Amino acid sequence: MNIVIVETGAKETLELIDRNNGTNCVVDVIGNYDGLGSGDYQFAYDEETGTYACTQETYDWWAKVIADQAGLADRIAELSGEHGKEAVSDVVNSASDVDLEDQAAAVIAALDEAFGSRI
Repeated sequence: MNIVIVETGAKETLELIDRNNGTNCVVDVIGNYDGLGSGDYQFAYDEETGTYACTQETYDWWAKVIADQAGLADRIAELSGEHGKEAVSDVVNSASDVDLEDQAAAVIAALDEAFGSRI
């Protein structure tokens, strides 16, 4: 996802690669949380440039959330290989009902409690 920061004109990118098919699913994730569109949305699409515009604050918030989600995906993949997808999925589903910015940390904590921490 190509982004232009409205305050500075700086160009940034966000990506979240789906482990199953190798595609960048960041637009889908942000869209699922009503972040795309025009008007009051967090990201406004510019058809002429093919970029999304947002504030620095919005970019920083989403960059952290996306990085956290990528780390969570890595942890889920690691544990699924060791303990099976179903067991890991049960823990993930039970711990995911929190605000998006807290989700990765909450799920990782639940996974660590259920299967032991990485350390």
